[in-house]
Amino acid sequence: MPSFLPNLFALGVSVTTLIGTARLAHADSGALSPGVTGAASSATASRASAVSPAAASVPTMFEPATPAAKKYRWPIPALNQSYSRGPEVLFTFDDGPHDQFTPKVLDVLKSYHVKAIFFTAGWRLTGERAGAEKRRKILARIFADGHLVGNHTINHAHMCLVSAKKGAWEIDENAKLLGELAGMVISYFRTPYGARCRRIENLLRDRQLSHLHWDFDAREYRDQDADRTVHYLTGQIRRLEGRAVILMHDTQPATARALPRILNWITVENQQRKKRGARVIRILSYADLARETVTPEVVSDLAAAQQSLAGWLPSLGRRLLVPLAGDPTARASEANQP
Repeated sequence: MPSFLPNLFALGVSVTTLIGTARLAHADSGALSPGVTGAASSATASRASAVSPAAASVPTMFEPATPAAKKYRWPIPALNQSYSRGPEVLFTFDDGPHDQFTPKVLDVLKSYHVKAIFFTAGWRLTGERAGAEKRRKILARIFADGHLVGNHTINHAHMCLVSAKKGAWEIDENAKLLGELAGMVISYFRTPYGARCRRIENLLRDRQLSHLHWDFDAREYRDQDADRTVHYLTGQIRRLEGRAVILMHDTQPATARALPRILNWITVENQQRKKRGARVIRILSYADLARETVTPEVVSDLAAAQQSLAGWLPSLGRRLLVPLAGDPTARASEANQP
């Protein structure tokens, strides 16, 4: 029996318990823009439908480094500490998919090898209208491009202002809808408006869902000013010392205009930082966070299994092994960064 199989079995148990679902297989190694930090591993779409009843309601990767400043605000920073000891960002997009702007966002992300999390409002996907069918195809592309999808309620509901029954319906109906379209359990949630109250906490705990908040909100929807959006986010990222979650909206034209400029700025900024011997800005994918929950030995075994099983079970290799094993060349490059 190949030596990596026992560790693969252990990984299956531990990942299901720690992460809650095989949603971890949706992204590549999270490489930066082309030519900056080495080649990204191949983007691989993946879906899974199993989730453990014993799944932790809040994975350790999303535990904040500091407590909440106020009782009913979500903790900042939204993620745990930077494992690279340098600036790291995770891009997230709310409220879509949008017929026109989400495809543009996806094109930009693909060109820069960036993986993101899309928190989806279900009303955009329901019904028999031509627009709904088009948006369902866009959702399929989100998965095909290797991104992760999260629950953002059916109607973008303010969860602290609706009844408990209505709130439960908003979460459950969207989870059912997205799960059927994605072919996997949707285990991450972002509450619209960033609302937090005891009702939301109880609903999420009962469903073993994890809320992923943000650190930098672009607020493009306020003035549709792409210049202001670029100035704000690049300024925040320039000063960043740890990890940060970036919130943008793929329903807004300013987002589609600003995103390529922001990612290009990171490319140029990283080139300058490398010349100075400074730590570069790393763009995280979900798989980066997932890999942090397993030991280096398991990651090594995943790489071996990726090669051994690819010809025998190519689907398994794509969906489980490639994203977690990542690109050894890219990992070596990251490990040697200043």
